[in-house]
Amino acid sequence: MSQRQIRLLKSHKESYLEDILKNLNYEKSVFIQSDLENDQFAFLIQNLKKLSNLTEFGIQTAYKSLSESSLLSLLAKEIKNLSQLTKLKLKLERPIEDRDSSKILIELGDSLQNLNNLEDLALEFGNMKLFSEIGAINLTTGFNSLQILNKFHISMYVYNQQEENFIKEILSSSIKKEVTELSIHIIKYVEKGKEEKATLYSQNIFNLSEFAQLNHLKLSIDKKIKNYEFDLKGFVNSLEYLKNLNKIYLNIDQMSFKQVNFSEFYDRLFQIVSLEELETRLVISQIDKEITLGEKMSEISQLKTLNLKLVNKGKKSTLKFGQNISKYNQFRKLQLDFKQIELSECGQQVFFQNLQKLQQFTSKLEMESLTPSFVENLQFLHQLKAIKFAINNIQQQIASKILPFFKSIKNLTNLEIIEVCCGLGYLVTSQEDFEDCFKNLVNLRDFKILQTNSYDVIKNFQLIAPLLKNLTQVERLQAVLEIVEIPDQLKLISQNLGQLISLKSLNLRVISYMHYNEYQLRQEDIQNLLDGISNLINLESLNIYFDTNFNNYNFLYQNLSAVVQNLTQLRYLAVNGGSKLHSMNNIFKLKSLVFFNYFTYW
Repeated sequence: MSQRQIRLLKSHKESYLEDILKNLNYEKSVFIQSDLENDQFAFLIQNLKKLSNLTEFGIQTAYKSLSESSLLSLLAKEIKNLSQLTKLKLKLERPIEDRDSSKILIELGDSLQNLNNLEDLALEFGNMKLFSEIGAINLTTGFNSLQILNKFHISMYVYNQQEENFIKEILSSSIKKEVTELSIHIIKYVEKGKEEKATLYSQNIFNLSEFAQLNHLKLSIDKKIKNYEFDLKGFVNSLEYLKNLNKIYLNIDQMSFKQVNFSEFYDRLFQIVSLEELETRLVISQIDKEITLGEKMSEISQLKTLNLKLVNKGKKSTLKFGQNISKYNQFRKLQLDFKQIELSECGQQVFFQNLQKLQQFTSKLEMESLTPSFVENLQFLHQLKAIKFAINNIQQQIASKILPFFKSIKNLTNLEIIEVCCGLGYLVTSQEDFEDCFKNLVNLRDFKILQTNSYDVIKNFQLIAPLLKNLTQVERLQAVLEIVEIPDQLKLISQNLGQLISLKSLNLRVISYMHYNEYQLRQEDIQNLLDGISNLINLESLNIYFDTNFNNYNFLYQNLSAVVQNLTQLRYLAVNGGSKLHSMNNIFKLKSLVFFNYFTYW
């Protein structure tokens, strides 16, 4: 079902809101993003009953756009009039006055008892003191009345033990239903001056052992307290009971591995034989010097997507692949994103050799953690269709390090997408391997070279022209072009760019002014670049941004109009000061273009 999405601004008058409500009367699915202030918001909510035909409804309020929480209570009360709803999403931000937000839960509990068709419920509360005993009872009662609910999401701040108990009560109520998709986002918060009284989450708050019917689980825990860690032993111990899980997403800030060590945590996850997708983002402060991934694994695992993002805030650790990692040969998508964690050589080659079905691979590692052997192992990924390779934290003392990236991927002939986030100079071992790579990759359609992070700007700039020369089959190109003063180099780049007639989308950022590079971009440089672009007759989308000390934008706009005349397929255009283009030349008014006032960057 297509959803109608609307944004309502504080400048909108009641007459406008009335027209909006009339137009929505025929819709089945509506999501409202509200910046409305008190009077307009009250008018909108009091007229919600006019949308009684809705089967899906969502509303998001802006932070402190309302002066008091009673207006949110009014919203919770009026929801009961939308009795046909099968899907409800409330994303409520804190009002200016937060003295009595507990009434929100009271009214919402009453309304839920009238929504007998609800199958999907999402509740997100900002930093509000919602809890009261009667509110908790009312919401639990309303929640228990939802007999056919199968998807549930809750996001809220937790201040004390009472609120922890409230969440446990809601979770207990979910067990009695056929909830198959559960999403929990908790923000642990303690007011200033009371940090010393903060306690760890009880081990049972996320004990999900009775949720045997769950297919999807999303658990996200953030903290607003320093020196605070989450102990999820109860959660880990309950994993063996979740026999039907297909997807797990875990996002945990300051997870403790004191009660459950790292290897045991992942082994428990990997032993869920029904699991197909696993994504974890963990911020860790205390971890062993050496950690293992895949020591104990299920032989019949169905895991196809694995996304590991680990941020180690303690001393650097080394991760090695366990002896049973080779049993995991069903992966289709794999992402490794590590900070302060090095990859051991142990088991690494065997791991890559068994990824025969992998189609998408993303690597975001620190330069000092990367080894040539890790990059060489990419050659085993014969079915790969997309690769994203980023280097974090490049330091000048290791800037001369070169990894055999293009040499390793040159025989991966199924590749359709390559995304590189670092200077090309770090990835090219020889000009021959560089050119051979693109001659072999006949299916390549999408190439991106993003933030260069390059200390060797000259080498990176010199490699752009031969790169473009070999991208003749590419349809989508995103590039950062960092210009330095090398005679005729930019002209050669522009000429090679003009040969890419298969291009349908070009997203180009031109840099010529950095603290180490003060090249003065000239008018002839701009003209050469535009001449190259004018040859791209199949171009449908052009996004170009000059991050330079070139100031003659009138020259740019006037010459850009000539380019646009040649690009008969162009439908999307973004350029510095794009809003001025309408008045520069009538050609822009005549074409079917969408203009942006800002550069849409990656």
